[in-house]
Amino acid sequence: MKYTAEQLSEKFRDGSIADDWMKSKAYQRFQAYHPYLTYSDSNNNCFIRGDGKLCGELDQDTAALFNIGRETFNRLSRAESKEDFDSSFSSYFGFIEYSRAMLTGLISEGIFQAKSGSGEEIKPDWHEVDDSQIIAIAWQLFSKNQGQSEADEKTTIRDVCLWHSLREIDNAIIALELHDGGAVIAAIEASNALANALSIESGDEKLQQARREIAMRGANAKHVKTHERRKQVIEHWREHIPYETPIEKAAEWLKDSFSEIAHRTLCRYVSEAKKEAKP
Repeated sequence: MKYTAEQLSEKFRDGSIADDWMKSKAYQRFQAYHPYLTYSDSNNNCFIRGDGKLCGELDQDTAALFNIGRETFNRLSRAESKEDFDSSFSSYFGFIEYSRAMLTGLISEGIFQAKSGSGEEIKPDWHEVDDSQIIAIAWQLFSKNQGQSEADEKTTIRDVCLWHSLREIDNAIIALELHDGGAVIAAIEASNALANALSIESGDEKLQQARREIAMRGANAKHVKTHERRKQVIEHWREHIPYETPIEKAAEWLKDSFSEIAHRTLCRYVSEAKKEAKP
């Protein structure tokens, strides 16, 4: 699903983008737990999956994630049902697509520059950049101009940070279940996203400045790493996997060598590589 920046801006303002994402199902549902089922009952003390099944007792690692998630969830507007929560969450993905279009426009107009850790200017394809990087840069831009922002814009970016924290908790739980080292990274992402939301609530300019600098440095560094890993994945695919192998199956095989990369991301890399290398 693709829109122009103008279309996305209008749909985001009137709220219809959430309906579009729900109808197209072009958004990721929570897989390891569901925030509404887990936290809507204040007496519950374990993660609950989307089908209502309990995830088991908390250990030291999952207890820390559970507490971050509870604080995050309680700062969102109360949802009346699981479906209501899912509808609101789909706006998060609409915001990401809107931000991709916005960043593309800002760079093409020379209003915004992205730089690597060494200070060199980079011009990424924003449709290839990870969602977490998009959120970090969008938050940095919004908070930098918070003095000129309307109250609803502040609420929007705060809620996006909160949703992102809940999503990263989902990623962390999955990584723990798979004994994947990505759990630590996802947990840090969840904590950072919550901290960004809290800084917006506080209105403390010094705190926001510090958070902006951390966000930009992290996003730029992660972009360079992501670009390098994508290149490695595609080179491995070209050398070791037949072109005619279905995308889903190719991604499964690639997972053996790139376990830290999500299956859906590997599928996207293969799909893009196939388009570039049609025999």
